[in-house]
Amino acid sequence: PEPAAQRRQVPPDLPELGRRLRALLRLPPEEQLAEWRADLEETCSGFVAKVAGACDELHRESAERLAADGQFAGEVEALRQDLDALQDVSGKRAAEGSRDVRLLREDLAALAAEGGGAIATLAAHGGELERLRSALSGDCSRLMEFIDDERRRDGGLQIEEGRAEWLLRDVESWLRMLPRGQALESPPFAVQVPGVGQLSGLRFRFYPNGGPTATAADTCSFFLSHPNDMPWVQYELAVGRTLSGALDPIFAGVDNFCGLTPELTEVDGASAVRLSVRFLQPGRRGGGTPLRSSSAALAGPL
Repeated sequence: PEPAAQRRQVPPDLPELGRRLRALLRLPPEEQLAEWRADLEETCSGFVAKVAGACDELHRESAERLAADGQFAGEVEALRQDLDALQDVSGKRAAEGSRDVRLLREDLAALAAEGGGAIATLAAHGGELERLRSALSGDCSRLMEFIDDERRRDGGLQIEEGRAEWLLRDVESWLRMLPRGQALESPPFAVQVPGVGQLSGLRFRFYPNGGPTATAADTCSFFLSHPNDMPWVQYELAVGRTLSGALDPIFAGVDNFCGLTPELTEVDGASAVRLSVRFLQPGRRGGGTPLRSSSAALAGPL
């Protein structure tokens, strides 16, 4: 005999099954068939019910799994949209950051330019203060020279030894306002001429549309006005890059000096012309080589 631990366990329903089988065998064949059919139908119906229950359970689990999968897919889609929105925000912030950096660089460049301009302005003011200090530390004549220099600078005049220059601004307006025969005069100025001394009471007289006797189109007239007792000295006048011949206290300028339009330049966004005089040293006629010479006839004395 097999050990008790190795004996097969008898199914609990096996005695009942044997009892029913013996009872079934005692019945007539027709009743046995009917009984067998009833048992088969009961067994099949139970199996069908179990299969149907299993199918229902499987369907329910499938539906739950599909619902879970749909919820998961929705969560994935929501997460994707959040990532897209985050990328958009990051891109916008990056663009704004680059714009802010660019604006900051422009501001820094502007501050640097302003700082350089401020330094130049301070240096210029320092020079002006030094000139004023020098004028105030001297006698009355030095102070008067300083005042005269400031007046000339306000009028666009620049004075050097032996020469003077007048920057006439907004020439187009003067061309419209002054007809032929009417002139502009510069502020009075004085020039120190080597070998002659200081010439005072000088003025530029400029006719933008030509003097009374001018004949050419687009011509201007230019003269140096001076006191009657000015010493004998020769000089050259210039309108822009056009030079006159040697002039003197008798023949003080040129009526048909030159065409004005080619000599115009732009200063601070407006048309301007530079008018100048250069005094010649005694015994020297026509110093320098003119860029263009005026060939017009000399006008009479002023």
